[in-house]
Amino acid sequence: MTREADILISLLARREGVAQRLATTNWEDLVALAAQQDTAPVLYSRLCQLGLVPPAHAAGLRDASRARAARNLLLFSELGKFLHAAKTARVPVIPLKGAFLAETVYGDIALRPMADLDLLVKPADLPLAIETLRQLGYESDQPFDPVAQQARFQDMPPMRRSGGAMVELHWTLVTPLCGARIDDRELDGIWRRAAPATIAGAPALALAPEDLLLHLCMHASVHHRFADVGLKSFVDIAEVARHYEGRLDWRELAGRANAWRVANGVRMALMLAQEWTDLRVPADVWAQLDGERPDEQTLEWARHKVLEGRPTELVNEFARLESDGGATGRLAALRTAAFPPRAVLARLYGVPGDSWRILAWYPYRIWDLWSRYRGALWKLLRRDREFVDDTRRESRLREYLGWP
Repeated sequence: MTREADILISLLARREGVAQRLATTNWEDLVALAAQQDTAPVLYSRLCQLGLVPPAHAAGLRDASRARAARNLLLFSELGKFLHAAKTARVPVIPLKGAFLAETVYGDIALRPMADLDLLVKPADLPLAIETLRQLGYESDQPFDPVAQQARFQDMPPMRRSGGAMVELHWTLVTPLCGARIDDRELDGIWRRAAPATIAGAPALALAPEDLLLHLCMHASVHHRFADVGLKSFVDIAEVARHYEGRLDWRELAGRANAWRVANGVRMALMLAQEWTDLRVPADVWAQLDGERPDEQTLEWARHKVLEGRPTELVNEFARLESDGGATGRLAALRTAAFPPRAVLARLYGVPGDSWRILAWYPYRIWDLWSRYRGALWKLLRRDREFVDDTRRESRLREYLGWP
């Protein structure tokens, strides 16, 4: 870990003694790292609380914070419009992640960066929710079939409006491709536990505290496998636990993680959040979660992916080639990569999934894989030590998190 990463984590965790260490830090590197980890607004806030904003960087940090606030104001304006329209259409909506966290948990929409709006709706309400967005001027880059999308994805393709926001309608909390088990009964329970809330000045629903924390843990671990999530995701976990302190039922959270078969992912996410923030997980929670603690090498690989960024050439298909599936498993992995289902191909390249013309995109898919990953494939074939070790670490992480 670099010195700047250690100082950033110390600020996120509100550790004592960080003020003295800031005197000798490289501020350019610290600010750049915070931006990379999507924690620049929180960094600025913590520095302001400590009275430690350096004069040379005060204007830049303040302007960046104001720009983030302006961007979030636009997103919240769009969110309010959709929530009012959804209420008129009688479509229940649960705003997810930043759309809920920024205003309700952080208490300041400038502190939680947002790139888009993630909204959970019931599977049966997806067609009406899509139509409601279209009436507001939102369209997807390509036509899609909601039923076909549900077989492979946890959300619909993004819908955008010129000058507006990007909206992703979710029907469940995690990708169906992982080992999680959130069936119709569990989804009904999520909606039953949701509580009325006012978000962006409009009526909505909010996940129960335990479901909210589980979703954040699953999003970082099971869904993204700690790639492209940044320290922001673990600050989210800590802030939710702080916001609901005294109301969060940790035993219920552990039981639900076990029922959903995501206990290992939840454990890893909580361990890293406790390591990098001021989160304190009750000691008995670890024993209540199914499974076992990850080995140190797997945990270190997750740390590396969050802090250093995912290796550019390490993709899931290569990790699967180093799994224990033998020759049959390797061939299956190659076939899946080269010939994905139509819904996946349509999502990857923005083409209509219900047209026979999509078949012409399969040759392009093979060419695209070759042009992008031939260097990685060559490393794998010649057994480049570092690359093979990385793919094996990724394979072990996939296995630990329950990916089939």
